[in-house]
Order: sequence, then C-alpha cells, then structure tokens
Amino acid sequence: MKKQITRVWTFASGSDPNIEYETLQYVDGTTSCGCPGWTRRVAVDGSRSCKHTRYVDMGTAEDNCTATHGLRHPAIGQGDCDLARCRSRRSSHNRDCPRHLVAI
Repeated sequence: MKKQITRVWTFASGSDPNIEYETLQYVDGTTSCGCPGWTRRVAVDGSRSCKHTRYVDMGTAEDNCTATHGLRHPAIGQGDCDLARCRSRRSSHNRDCPRHLVAI
C-alpha cells in the first residue's frame, strides 16, 4: 500500500543551485527525500535521514526551502499522469503538473 503524501518541500542543492530535491511528508508523519543523503545512506536499523527531513522534523523546513505545497491526486477522467514522474526529484514536472500539485 502506498502512503498518502500530505506536504512537499523543495530544497535547492547545496552544491549545485540548478538541482532541487523534494522532501515528502506522509499522513503518518514520516518523511522521505530525493537527495543523495537520504537515498544513499541507511542506518543499521534501516532508518534514513538527511538534513532536509531533519528540517521537517524540527519544524524549520519553511525557513530553508525554496517552495512548499500540498499534493492531490487527479480525479478520475482528468487525464493520466505518472505520479512517480511527478515525484522525481530532478524533474521540473512536479512543479508544472496541475493534476498533482496545488498551492497551500
């Protein structure tokens, strides 16, 4: 079962301002991120963390992000969109897809 996403933050890469990463927060309060720190490092207990997910956990994400928005899934009949592509951290599609993102 896929987790429902409730909030998304966009962060600029610290090493390349042309690259952005998204941090997702799910309804159960857990987070994930597309940055190398989160995707490549796993603790012995299986948990993951990066500076972006820690910003969310500490309540300081808005102070460090370039954008924040909510996520909604398209209603049936509004056309198809690949949600995985929308969640791609290196794609601008996530900012341009009206079927998935709404400003909050």
